[in-house]
Amino acid sequence: MYSAFGKPQGTVARVHIGQVIISIHTKLQNKEHVTEAQLRAKFMFPGHQEIHISKNWGFTKFNADEYENMAAEKRLIPDGCGVKYIPSCGLLDKRLSLMRALALSPPYSCPPINPTFLSKKKIITLLSQISKRLMEEGG
Repeated sequence: MYSAFGKPQGTVARVHIGQVIISIHTKLQNKEHVTEAQLRAKFMFPGHQEIHISKNWGFTKFNADEYENMAAEKRLIPDGCGVKYIPSCGLLDKRLSLMRALALSPPYSCPPINPTFLSKKKIITLLSQISKRLMEEGG
């Protein structure tokens, strides 16, 4: 801004109090390098800047401990860069279809990079293959 009041001169960004300005996702082994980079970068912005280290696993809403437990129990389906949670309550038809699709998917330790890993179309084809197998075994 040219002075304390008036219109901004040049390119500016409207930033609210508490708004996230910089967000970096990285592996745990690069934590020291990222915190050092953010410490140096925060001096380029006016005001008070904080560094917050998330406890979530990647882009999911689950903590790292919860994620590992749920992945071991096969309660998560990879979905792009995130995961889908299979609840233990709700409609039985939806839950069974998700669990069947999960049984056919390969084991994993973290969400896959390929965003089309288990799309709706792929789940439908997997479910149709399961129903064909069940019909062949039953008939």
